[in-house]
Amino acid sequence: MNMFTFTSNFCGLLFWGILAIVYFSKRNMSNIENKIYKSQIIVDFFVLSTSMVCLVVANFIKGYDVFFYTYDIFARLFCVSEVLWAILLAYYTVVVIAQEQKGKLHHILYESKKFNYLLFSIIFIILLIVGILPVTYIFIGKENVIAYYGVRSDFITYLLGTIGICCLIVIIANSKYVNRKKAFPFLLFVVLELFALFLNMFDKTINIYTLSITLISYFMYHTIENPDISLINQLELAKNQAEKSNEAKTDFLSSMSHEIRTPLNAIVGLSQMISEGTNIEDMRRDSKDVLIASQNLLEIVNGILDINRLEANKMEIINSNYNLREEIDHLIKMIKIRIDDKPIDLRVKYDERIPNNLYGDKDKIKQILTNLLTNAVKYTDEGIVELKVECKNNKEICELIFSVKDTGRGMKKEMLPHLFTKFNRLEEDKDTDIEGTGLGLAITKSLVELLNGKIEVESTYGVGSLFTVTIPQLIEENN
Repeated sequence: MNMFTFTSNFCGLLFWGILAIVYFSKRNMSNIENKIYKSQIIVDFFVLSTSMVCLVVANFIKGYDVFFYTYDIFARLFCVSEVLWAILLAYYTVVVIAQEQKGKLHHILYESKKFNYLLFSIIFIILLIVGILPVTYIFIGKENVIAYYGVRSDFITYLLGTIGICCLIVIIANSKYVNRKKAFPFLLFVVLELFALFLNMFDKTINIYTLSITLISYFMYHTIENPDISLINQLELAKNQAEKSNEAKTDFLSSMSHEIRTPLNAIVGLSQMISEGTNIEDMRRDSKDVLIASQNLLEIVNGILDINRLEANKMEIINSNYNLREEIDHLIKMIKIRIDDKPIDLRVKYDERIPNNLYGDKDKIKQILTNLLTNAVKYTDEGIVELKVECKNNKEICELIFSVKDTGRGMKKEMLPHLFTKFNRLEEDKDTDIEGTGLGLAITKSLVELLNGKIEVESTYGVGSLFTVTIPQLIEENN
């Protein structure tokens, strides 16, 4: 056997043993990064052990079929484990980038179960292919070193190259979100792999892959996955989140006095004008303004109460029979009052398949639609606000689909991830003419999820927005 390869493999096992004892003897954080790293350490052992078995068995293989079959089995296990380790490292890198990004990549990895099932299925198929692909073994020199080439070797080379290129693209595309320290192990892996391939071109008996991945695992422990360092990072993250939350609540409370005072002053002032007025038309106009100011004040108070109930998990679902069209017709009348003199065309479109009698929490559905329509009217100076009500009926379940579209100010792409954050108003400095507490959409999302529904948003800055809410309801038998 090649003593350099044997020595590097032995050193890899020695390093792995020290790392495993130190790492598993400490209490570790329970998060997705840590779980991936644990898996890497375990797979690293399989890479080292199967490689060592292959090195030893190769000395006895000539003339003994049983040793050849043993070598072939462990060689296949080695190939599977080395590919799995590389996939885990790439997955680890993408996960840490997603955590920093908090955008679409984060949503796919953390919230899309279908994507994760698909990803694990693809990984399983890849590993199965690596394990069963044919290969040709050749003896090199007098050192009883076996090298292999053929379909499996080519497949692994192209696969690892593809994984490396894809991860590098993800790192570059998200460079502003990348924590360089966390992305460094993957970059080091690419460099060491290129170096290993370079050495292998000159001497087929040299293999430093096993030592390379162990060194990377060792490096990751001392820079990222050390439990003490991870705990400090988690505490720092929790501290920053708490500070941001407190800052947002402080800003919310400081602006609340203005938000409440504005409609209260309007109510008091207009009520005084009505009590002292003699012109009927002026009094009617002033009373209409009092109604609008009262509704704004009620919206603020309800928002505060609702968010407290939702946070305390005290919001209850109260189901009853109702007619959706009638409830929405009443709601639209209230929204028209809010439009006031704005040149806005409020449109409502109903799906003819909507059942006459539904069973569910009509009040929360009305509140969801009220929040979305009020928000659309607030941020639309002129044009169209449209509510489209569609449905998909499946036996006793009616899946209601509400779409609220407007031609208002719209939102920039980078604002969308923060849209449903409590106490947060996007571009607040530019929307000083618009009243609000920043609770409406946060409450809306919570209510939708409480009703086992989902909410989606599309928006183009300066063009308008489209909110789509899907909520399942029961169909009453007497339809």
